[in-house]
Amino acid sequence: MLLPKKLQGSFYIGITLLIWALFAVFSRMIESQQLNSWDLTFLRFFFATIFIVIYLCWTKHWVNFFISPMLFLSLFGGIGYSAIVYTGFLFAPVSHSAIWLNTCIPVSTFILSWLLWRKEGPPQDVKVFITIVFAIMSMLIYGLATGTYQFSIGDLLFFIGSMFWATYTLLLKKFLITISQALVGVTLTSFLIYLPIYLIFLPKNIFGETWQVIAIQGIFHGFFMVIIASITFIKSVEILGAFKASSILALAPFLAVLLAIPMLGEWPEAASLIGLSGLLIAIIKPWNWKLFNSLSNHD
Repeated sequence: MLLPKKLQGSFYIGITLLIWALFAVFSRMIESQQLNSWDLTFLRFFFATIFIVIYLCWTKHWVNFFISPMLFLSLFGGIGYSAIVYTGFLFAPVSHSAIWLNTCIPVSTFILSWLLWRKEGPPQDVKVFITIVFAIMSMLIYGLATGTYQFSIGDLLFFIGSMFWATYTLLLKKFLITISQALVGVTLTSFLIYLPIYLIFLPKNIFGETWQVIAIQGIFHGFFMVIIASITFIKSVEILGAFKASSILALAPFLAVLLAIPMLGEWPEAASLIGLSGLLIAIIKPWNWKLFNSLSNHD
């Protein structure tokens, strides 16, 4: 018996939300493991490529894509994004990634859109941009005044990662790439480019780690994060709509911070909560509330 559409949508969005939140937790685990960020990047694309090749050979559902766009997409949304973000988790906790990576993606997208097309964007985007920037500035001022927050190299890497991901999403629109083309093309292209670089030039700690840790990290990042989360996200958008699905998934960094407490023993600082407030306000958009509009329009 099939579940009603709304329940199916809730199931898919719940799985996606959980995987996206666990991404930060599993990535942060390398700080206490033998694996380094280069190893984790390799495991991500190695395991994802294996599953994708098996799926394509089994179903014969071949996906056509052009190499030239995939090179740019792999640089920003594949290899570049993964290596930068995984390295960031070596230096900063999950709560910092929630701010400088997740929260800053809308900010980075806004900035890049203005730089590339000199477009300010709709008023809604301007309000989100101002809200998040104000919250982050308040966080830094409070953290500096109280000595409870210190900007680290990990925070900088997370912000650069947000710029890479924003570039990736903008390139998807520019090249008119479908989600299936991006999933298959970016994964395969990233793996083929990264493999020789990793084997020849990059430091490897993978041989000093247990096979259990390698399997867990590889299966999660390569299978659940790259493939399962992509499929459940697409399904949730099809059933619930892009706006509702995206709004719910914006809660992923909050769930990640909560999961980091029992799984990693990481409690967010008060300053980090101030920074996260910007994302929360951007999600609920109080300027769209009837009460807010009636007050702002009151003579």
